[in-house]
Amino acid sequence: MRNALLFGVMFLLFISCEKFEDGGYHYASHQNLPGVWTFQQVEVGGIQLSDSAFYARYRNSWVEFEKGSMVHFCWKDVDGQILEEEEGTYVLNYNKRKLSIVFDVYPLVEDVYIVKRLTKNELWMDKVSEDETVAIQLTKTKK
Repeated sequence: MRNALLFGVMFLLFISCEKFEDGGYHYASHQNLPGVWTFQQVEVGGIQLSDSAFYARYRNSWVEFEKGSMVHFCWKDVDGQILEEEEGTYVLNYNKRKLSIVFDVYPLVEDVYIVKRLTKNELWMDKVSEDETVAIQLTKTKK
């Protein structure tokens, strides 16, 4: 009986201490995700786009995950003028490795991201499609 109890406790500790591929613990995901995040780096197909015209859309933009399931995106141009704002819902599931976002404007389209790192201040995720992988790194600016 003692061995079974000890094994059970060790198993729970092992599961609760599971980490993301590039850092951060799964058990803290729902505490770490809410807040305002700014884009730091974007790669498409392994090519860093931080200095490209494509990246300009991300440079001054942000995303806010609220506690619960609401998400807000604010896309800005290089001068900081708002180009577009989007709202939707998010779900962090599959052992907190999969982040699904559905925007109100496109309710039948689900954007799926694989979370690689989620700490109090960093969120790294990949959006994988048939054509390419988009790797996104964000930094938390507000809680």
